[in-house]
Amino acid sequence: MSNYIVKIIPKHEKTIPGEKERNAIKNQMRLMTVNKEISEQLYNEVTFIDSGSNFEGIRCNHCMTYLQPDWWAEQMDTKSSNQFNDLSIISPCCASALSLNELYYIWPMGFAKYVIEIMNPEEDEVIRIEQFIENINYKLIRAHY
Repeated sequence: MSNYIVKIIPKHEKTIPGEKERNAIKNQMRLMTVNKEISEQLYNEVTFIDSGSNFEGIRCNHCMTYLQPDWWAEQMDTKSSNQFNDLSIISPCCASALSLNELYYIWPMGFAKYVIEIMNPEEDEVIRIEQFIENINYKLIRAHY
């Protein structure tokens, strides 16, 4: 059986919200979902937060060129060697200075030290969550495993 997990992360990879903000967001998620398992993770290091089997590709966020998975994998290997402390890259397509966290992931993904996860939400719940986080500098990742 597969799981659908909605992940909410800060837009900036090194942001760790304070306890008050984390509790407020979790409480809001509880109000927006009905009997869903909600958990949170705080990581010591910046961590890649993936979309599982939803991953369909990556584009340069500057020129929108599709990026080769092998090139991206090399960048991930290089940046993981320093625990993703520096995500800066130069795009192979247009030589733009970017961040791995800024790339246009087809099915959003990102990097974070903090994540809230909601297990198997209904689509109407996800829409409400998306509307809520638009105003609080977070992004939503839809993951299937």
